Amino acid sequence: MGTSSIFLCVLFLCGALDLTMSPARGRLRCYTCSLAKPCYPVPTKCQDDEACSISTGTSDQSEIIERKGCLPRAQCPLPSHATYWLRSYILRHHCC
Repeated sequence: MGTSSIFLCVLFLCGALDLTMSPARGRLRCYTCSLAKPCYPVPTKCQDDEACSISTGTSDQSEIIERKGCLPRAQCPLPSHATYWLRSYILRHHCC
């Protein structure tokens, strides 16, 4: 993958996550959006050891839920589980 492809990938992912750089502190500003519907994004500043992420959950019945927000960097590559509305979901995280 060339440098331009990586750059475009980062731009696309950051655009999908609604990310901006805070000019005063140079920290990543992320929009938090919980699993609740309807979703009202709330601006959030991630800590230095966190990354902005989109977590997508899929149930056994192929139902999909999504949340946006800061996630510890160590959890980014790891799948996890969540229970929402009495259903179990496998979560995948896409971090920027």
